[in-house]
Amino acid sequence: MRPVEGIVREVEALYSAGIVHFGLGRQADFYAYMAEDVGREEFQLLNPEAVERLLMGVRNAAPGFKTLHIDNVNPGAVAGEGLSPSRSWSCWWSTARRGT
Repeated sequence: MRPVEGIVREVEALYSAGIVHFGLGRQADFYAYMAEDVGREEFQLLNPEAVERLLMGVRNAAPGFKTLHIDNVNPGAVAGEGLSPSRSWSCWWSTARRGT
């Protein structure tokens, strides 16, 4: 799995070249990015902090992007399956909405 920093550097280079439409994905569940137990459990222990770092890194690298498409999301992940009690999508959603 590619690290956040490498993806963000690529987005930054593409944005500098004038690209404003981006897509992230090529996996069965976007929210499983950097999750634990991938491939061993139906609902992995999700890592919303890694998803937040990735999406905020893209936002900072390409502040004027027009499109950010993500591939495939498991509905169970959206519903919170695989989140430990100490992790939550709510922190990510509030940060993403603020754009900070």
